[in-house]
Amino acid sequence: MSTTEDIVAEAARFSQEPADQSVVLGQRVVLSCVVFNYSGIVQWTKDGLALGIGENLGAWPRYRVLRLVDVGQYNLEITDAELPDDSLYECQATEAALRSRRAKLTVLIPPDDPVIEGGPEILLTAGAPFNLTCVSRGAKPASAIEWLRDGLPVEGAVSTTELLRDRKRVTTRSFLSILPVDTDTGRNFTCITSNQAMPTGKRTTAKLNVYHPPIVTLSIEPRSVLEGDRVTFTCQATANPPIMGYKWAKGGVILQGARERVFVTKADHSFFTEPVSCLVFNAIGSTNVSILVDVHFGPYLVVEPRPVTVDIDSDVTLNCKWSGNPPLTLTWTKKGSSMVLSNSNQLYLKSVSQVDAGQYVCKAIVCP
Repeated sequence: MSTTEDIVAEAARFSQEPADQSVVLGQRVVLSCVVFNYSGIVQWTKDGLALGIGENLGAWPRYRVLRLVDVGQYNLEITDAELPDDSLYECQATEAALRSRRAKLTVLIPPDDPVIEGGPEILLTAGAPFNLTCVSRGAKPASAIEWLRDGLPVEGAVSTTELLRDRKRVTTRSFLSILPVDTDTGRNFTCITSNQAMPTGKRTTAKLNVYHPPIVTLSIEPRSVLEGDRVTFTCQATANPPIMGYKWAKGGVILQGARERVFVTKADHSFFTEPVSCLVFNAIGSTNVSILVDVHFGPYLVVEPRPVTVDIDSDVTLNCKWSGNPPLTLTWTKKGSSMVLSNSNQLYLKSVSQVDAGQYVCKAIVCP
């Protein structure tokens, strides 16, 4: 009896199934499908809906089946990928009742060009906290946002995300808190947005323009003068926006007619105790700076001693005040005596008797 030969046809099966993939918007992608030992109809589905039969899928002009029957290949090619292509795909050998695993195609979308709100020049006020805001719209996945200040990385920004109506793209906002100072005018802040679709990133830059009240320096020339000499006050100021005007005062009293940045006058002894001030103002505010003049002048009596009548055994205080520059030394003596009784503005006599009666002299001595 001859041996019976059983011819067993190997069942159809997938030798390659589509895998999850990512594709950047506008690029080409191919999903693999190879069916071994099968010559029937193969079709693709997208989110469960059949795309059609054959190589050219008329309803899907950017889709094409790359068929090599000899090796059982039925790859799906998608050109110029668009957001609606972001779906689940399945390869089906219908006559063999075969269905591949579902492969997720993720369409990556670069962010739109970033925008710094208020740019390209942002007007700020010195000392007023401000949030720089960078907006990156329409990215998939969400953008990462970095900040640079004059080309150097800045930390501390806080981001929020908003899912758009298509439930796939995301808008990201990054907030960088700053406290501007006057020297920040001209400083550049750069926002860089990136994601998997645009790893090199996109960037935009905004320049700061910081408004501030005047910054004032008041100087004197010469620095030390004799009473009656001419002295020049110079009020150097910077401001943004520009300076609108100057005002001068002495001892708190406005000097009428003094409206320029330079004020020239003759100095007397009052300039030693009554400061000269320069007030500079712009649209933001004003700054007032004062200075005293080192005026050299001889002694003059400010408070003259007055005669006093007191009872015996009473205490008595005599007052006297001199002014001068260089500094003075005061001496109290009793007329007819060279004994110095005090070197201060006051002479205090305790429990006076008849022998204390007489004239007392308050004298100013200029120190060498």
